[in-house]
Amino acid sequence: MNNSSLSQPIHFLHGNNYVVQSLSNQLPAVDIIYTINNFPFEEVCSKILRMRYCGHNQTAYLSDFGTFDIETTTFQMSIIDDEPQYNAFMYQWQFCIDDKVIMGNTWEEFKSLLEQLRIGLGLSHAHYFVIYVHNLPFEFQFFRNFVNITQTFSLEKRKVVKCIVNDAFEFRCSYKLSNMSLQKFVSGTPGALYWKKSGDLDYSKIRTPSTYLTNEEIAYCYNDVRGLREAVKHLLLSEHDTLAQIPMTSTGYVRREFRSAINQNKRNHYIFKELALNPFEYALLKTATRGGNCHCNPTMSGALDNRNVFSNVSSYDMSSAYPAVMTQCKFPMSPFLRRNPKKSILDKLIREKKQALIIDCVFYNIHIKTLNTVPYIPKAKTTKLWKPRIDNGRVLSAEICGMVITDIDWRIIESQYDFDADVEILNLYSAKYDYLPLELRNKVIEQYNNKCTLKFGDPYLYNKFKNKINADFGMMLTDICRREITYDPNHPDKNGNPFTLEPWDIEGSMAKYYKSRNSFLAYQWGVWVTAHCRNRLQRAIDAVGIDAIYCDTDSLKFLGNHDADFDKLNNEILEEADACQLLTSCDVTDPDGEIHHYQLGVWEKEKTYQTFKSLGAKKYAYTYEFDKYGNPDPDLHITVAGLSKSKAGKWLTEHGGMKKFRSDTLIPADYSGRTVSSYIDHKKPYYLNFQGEKILTASAIAIYNTTYTFSITNEYQELLADLEGVGM
Repeated sequence: MNNSSLSQPIHFLHGNNYVVQSLSNQLPAVDIIYTINNFPFEEVCSKILRMRYCGHNQTAYLSDFGTFDIETTTFQMSIIDDEPQYNAFMYQWQFCIDDKVIMGNTWEEFKSLLEQLRIGLGLSHAHYFVIYVHNLPFEFQFFRNFVNITQTFSLEKRKVVKCIVNDAFEFRCSYKLSNMSLQKFVSGTPGALYWKKSGDLDYSKIRTPSTYLTNEEIAYCYNDVRGLREAVKHLLLSEHDTLAQIPMTSTGYVRREFRSAINQNKRNHYIFKELALNPFEYALLKTATRGGNCHCNPTMSGALDNRNVFSNVSSYDMSSAYPAVMTQCKFPMSPFLRRNPKKSILDKLIREKKQALIIDCVFYNIHIKTLNTVPYIPKAKTTKLWKPRIDNGRVLSAEICGMVITDIDWRIIESQYDFDADVEILNLYSAKYDYLPLELRNKVIEQYNNKCTLKFGDPYLYNKFKNKINADFGMMLTDICRREITYDPNHPDKNGNPFTLEPWDIEGSMAKYYKSRNSFLAYQWGVWVTAHCRNRLQRAIDAVGIDAIYCDTDSLKFLGNHDADFDKLNNEILEEADACQLLTSCDVTDPDGEIHHYQLGVWEKEKTYQTFKSLGAKKYAYTYEFDKYGNPDPDLHITVAGLSKSKAGKWLTEHGGMKKFRSDTLIPADYSGRTVSSYIDHKKPYYLNFQGEKILTASAIAIYNTTYTFSITNEYQELLADLEGVGM
């Protein structure tokens, strides 16, 4: 076969075919595309069976693995009540095993593939072959009616992390394993050659199983499974894992490292047991659990009309905020003691600052002292609320406001709000403050030092340690009482969803958690990680005062020059770092010989915004005077939850810039970057007649682009109008 014929359209049902492409090293490659009819099953299976098995919990795994992916077409079926109705079907699948890729166009072929592998590899109950899929929940919805699924593990409804298929295959989600897009996962893997192609497969094009694909389209499909195999294979080797040992999620790597570190000191296991919660304490802490503080100063909001576009806006970010408080701050390190719920006792404990407190309380006639700030109390975290005034989800005032909070939250609320003296204390618990186990803190510092040291070194290792330190918080605040999610296609809910969220079993879940030798983290520690971080952010908000515009977890945007205030804040953080008696900083020499000093947790100044405007939480736009190359930057940059930064930012730039970043602006579907996933559930396969073609299909996910409209609630609009009316 000569090269001129290789770029012609290829159809996979006709004989041996090839794909030609340039690899990531710029060298050309010609690879065979197999079908189930010509794939050397006997040769490949014999090779895999010669490898050693690996096992875990009475389950044996073959030591090699496969990767799987499908391509689908979404089409509009009809319009009901002016709403388009969509469906989807699979037209192409690809499977990689032993660095060989098989492709097919029908589910019958896929079933044949699994059956031939089951027989050839001698698979049976508890003797599995692992298959990785990048974003398994998508493929699962399409193939679930064609196979026998005996077991699933899901973190949420429909969010399958792994499943057992035909009592022979264990499908796993490589997206949860890597926490990266496929493109980033593969391109960041050292030595990977089959990088994910970009832009070579137009998903808006209608394709069917009989559609001929171009060489470029085939390369796109080929690399999706061949590249994924390269990435997972490298991960196994670099972490010295087997398929029985490798974690299911990226957080699992971090948890394993910390478990090993903490287990070096037997005393830590006794501490963990000593800090065990009872179900009522857990319920209080679950209610008190809160994430980062993300909000816009209501007097600075630009959500009403086109006001409040600010110039020369400064920005500061905390360096590794969550890992910093894990090493530098104190946490509840003794069992919680139930206290007499009297206000006088609470006041005494608050003054002493030696006890971590759980406070179940009710405020009466509470109101914020000034509107020109970032209100702290979230409506969503109140346990009771009567006659409130709300600022885009934050409580400005209320006749009655019930909450479960920590002592850290209490001090912030007491500083920011006025309320009646007769606060009702329903429950009050205290525990002694102390630092987290030394081994845990040392591991955080080790990760931070590795990340900083590698900033000028190996990009793969740098990103690896950066991802690890970013995963520390997720590890700390993992819920110890998850509701079980079961899969039963024979008894779906009224909407056809085959997944069921089982009732809470708090006592059973807690008993299982505290009994397991794999458990080592006290749930309450995670609650205080976010509380400490909110406190450090609040200190910055208080320092800049009325100049604060917008905050988000570890960053603050504000007017004016407050460098001196942040120097003072950093000195306070350095004092906390010194007090913890651990070195939470490091010096790194770059390739030019320049020494860089990195300090965990300090505020760092970011690039100044030429203009800045916020429409609320997770919704702001900004411009820079110059880009990173020193050239004039005419683009509008945006950070909006659910919107594509590049596509939507480009559209806004071309249609009015900052003036167009306002309520009621509609971003077209082709530019929003937003998609809708519509689940189509069936109990069994059926034949779809589509454009004269008979296609066997079943359950599916129809994914289609949708518009995005900037909007605000009537309640928020009324508040902003009132503020404007009084000149704020």
